[in-house]
Amino acid sequence: MTEAHSMTWSMEENTVDQLIPFYQPVLALDTRLIMGYEALGRIRTRQGVRSLGPFFENKTISMGEQIRVDRLLREQALAKFAADPASSDRGMLFLNLKPSWIFQTYADTGELPTLRLLDKYGVDPGRVVIEITEESFLDPMEQLRAVVDVYRKEGCRIAIDDVGSGFSNMDRIALIQPHILKIDIHMLQKSELHSGYYGVLRSFSTLADQIGASLLLEGVET
Repeated sequence: MTEAHSMTWSMEENTVDQLIPFYQPVLALDTRLIMGYEALGRIRTRQGVRSLGPFFENKTISMGEQIRVDRLLREQALAKFAADPASSDRGMLFLNLKPSWIFQTYADTGELPTLRLLDKYGVDPGRVVIEITEESFLDPMEQLRAVVDVYRKEGCRIAIDDVGSGFSNMDRIALIQPHILKIDIHMLQKSELHSGYYGVLRSFSTLADQIGASLLLEGVET
């Protein structure tokens, strides 16, 4: 049985209690200080704690089921964030959202469930970053911008994930005008060994300055 199929079975058979958010630090590129934590999906299995990445990337699993699981994890993350007496010292909470999920949910219901969860748990929207993940979006980018602006008007900060890779292109950055650009630590590691990557990294720094965004670093495991 492949990992993807095993994960599908887990979502059907296991209880919600086995879904757990993990928190990965997000660092400022210039100071290396921790600015907040990104909530990542994990599941407890007989083999130990495993990433939910294969589940969310499996195209044989319906979008509705992936969104359901994602919302369960998101609510856990927000509930723990709100209940933590030291959360004020932990900076911002980063929540990953696929562009297609945001757009489809808003188009179908006219609502954004994450905003309801912020209200439910009394979380200050100004301490939450809605992170637009690296994914293809086939509808006009202006439509995605309109939905993202709903989060923005409520006080959430907006980030573009995985800048410089895949679908996180310049059009998306220009139209969405995020508060934060996030790059993966692998880009930083490559820049130390290759002048070309260093030049690309410098260009992202310049871009962030020009649009008034912060440049943050993700993928830090230790």
